[in-house]
Amino acid sequence: MLHPLRRLRAFMRSCSLKTAFVIYAIAATVVALAVSTGAASVLSNASSEIWRESSARSGMYIYVSDANALVPAEALSWYGNEDDSLYVEVPEDESALAIRIDEPGSDSESMRVYDGRILDGEDLAEGATEDPIPLAAVPAYDEAQKRRLPEGAADGSLLPADERGEKPASSVVSYYVAHHPEDGAYDALQLLTFLVFPGVFALVFVATAHLFYRNHLKQPIATMRGAAQRIAENDLDFELAPDSGNELGKLTESFETMRASLVTSNREMWRMVEARKEANAAFAHDLRTPLTVLRGQLEMLASYTASGSLAADQIEEMARSSQRQVERIERYIEAMRDLAKLDDCEVVAVDVDASRLVERLGEAARALAADCGKRSDVIASELPETARLDADVVERVAGNLLANAARYATSLVVLVCAADGSDLVVTVEDDGPGFSAEALEQGLEPYYRDTSRPDSSEHFGLGLGICSLLVAKCGGSVVLSNRFDETGARVEARFPGVFNC
Repeated sequence: MLHPLRRLRAFMRSCSLKTAFVIYAIAATVVALAVSTGAASVLSNASSEIWRESSARSGMYIYVSDANALVPAEALSWYGNEDDSLYVEVPEDESALAIRIDEPGSDSESMRVYDGRILDGEDLAEGATEDPIPLAAVPAYDEAQKRRLPEGAADGSLLPADERGEKPASSVVSYYVAHHPEDGAYDALQLLTFLVFPGVFALVFVATAHLFYRNHLKQPIATMRGAAQRIAENDLDFELAPDSGNELGKLTESFETMRASLVTSNREMWRMVEARKEANAAFAHDLRTPLTVLRGQLEMLASYTASGSLAADQIEEMARSSQRQVERIERYIEAMRDLAKLDDCEVVAVDVDASRLVERLGEAARALAADCGKRSDVIASELPETARLDADVVERVAGNLLANAARYATSLVVLVCAADGSDLVVTVEDDGPGFSAEALEQGLEPYYRDTSRPDSSEHFGLGLGICSLLVAKCGGSVVLSNRFDETGARVEARFPGVFNC
């Protein structure tokens, strides 16, 4: 059983790019959310700690003129009422020290002083303010506010003395001193807390995109780019192996299929070029013979006719021999012309009478067999009334096959026309020596000649090749075989989709 991580890796390599992208996106979202939440929590705690340190120094103060300072104070809840609460000085500690007016200290810029009382409209009208009070203005402000109070109001005379017999400083005018964080650290942490979510999400998604590209896109793209470059340079001596089962893996397989097809096509083209070179060499050799004969006979005629050394029958024989050589050259030229026309040949399928087509094929079979002194049989199974095909192409293919069969048959040529579903199958058999093993493999190639046969020099190896090309233009195929008793050749031409079944 595979380890879970290996199973996950195998799944990621086989799943589609869409599925992999969704998985990466979900994982990135979870990671980004966890990291950003954790980072925001740390930053928030740090800013809160700074705020707590500053807030611990904030609180209520009263102004003591003797010390010319604001000192920490607290309200006596049991004394007075809401309008004239009494604030008394409390012992100083590390969090709340006295603030000297003339020497405010280094934190004065982060400090704000407010009137600590609950002010009404009358207070505001007589000089009280809810706005921050400059530290240097506190003594004058305190004096002005105390002059508004009735004589002897809240002077602290009822306060008990402490253990040293002293009474704490007291005042009904209080101040709230607010300390704010210093040095910009708090503001920076607040800004980072705000930016941590988009920042972390952006970084995580950029990193995830890089991982996705590296794990799923980089190698296939590089492989296909390299393959395309090598193909452009006509270098097909390599193989492509997909490293995943996703769309790019399938695209890599398609590249490999294309490369293999190009290799096959190039080999086939090279083979055909080589075959054509060999055929051209053979044709040049074949043409050299009749041309040599013609030249020799013409030289003899030119040399001996004027002197009367040649008899009439000799001249006639030389003329007939020259005519045969000319006919051979004409056959060669005609064969080459037919092969060249195949590239421009267009197949035009029309509805034809199937029985009439079979009659014409049968007439051709009987005529070609009779010319070679052979018998012919025509077998036609029940065919649909109408076939949609190019009758000229079918007759030309059948004619070539029947001519070959009549040439090599011992005594009999058989033509069979049958329907196989919607296909028309034309089969030609003979009782001759049959195809050799080499001919069965290469017989449909243009210019192929079976050198094992004594008459190989009498033809140009184009008949079966032309048939194969014509049938291929109809979307069909030609198959060579020998009869089951190995006593004759059998050629099957299939024309697909000609019957409406």
